[in-house]
Amino acid sequence: MKKIFLMLGLVLAVGSLAQAQTYPTTDEFSQNLAGQVEKKAVESIRSSSQIGANGQVGFTAGQSIELTPGFDVRPGAVFSAVIARVESKPLGDARPLSLSVFPNPFRDVATIEYFLPADSPVRLNLVSVQGLEIREFVNASQPAGEYMLQYDGRALSTGVYLYILATATERKTFKVIKE
Repeated sequence: MKKIFLMLGLVLAVGSLAQAQTYPTTDEFSQNLAGQVEKKAVESIRSSSQIGANGQVGFTAGQSIELTPGFDVRPGAVFSAVIARVESKPLGDARPLSLSVFPNPFRDVATIEYFLPADSPVRLNLVSVQGLEIREFVNASQPAGEYMLQYDGRALSTGVYLYILATATERKTFKVIKE
């Protein structure tokens, strides 16, 4: 009897954790996907990604999944696309301002992801370690939420660069290496 209650408690705890995640309303990406990846969006997903051999990738969206030109699943990979309700907690949660860039180091294209915990004026720049501004990506007010963009850095020289995300109240810096 104790095992049944323990198992039920574990199932309820895991279910609560699964519901506590935040998913974007729409998600659009084109990066190469490898390994086990699960992408979810409340309404729609649009992708021109390439799924590598042995990858296990699943997309789940509430209304639509669009596979655009360039989308490819390599032999040996498993891909699934499901239209189903995706529950998401409100974006105005207690998560802090965050910034990540991958892959790091990168050769050609870098994916920049950031999260704004509140509506704010935003500046996102790429700067050399000498402080020289290379590129301004964003200089506008944005609502709270998750954002993702890609930067084609093929024209950059090899070296160390800084992505700087600044809001009205906070600042995050992420160091990347261009190979």
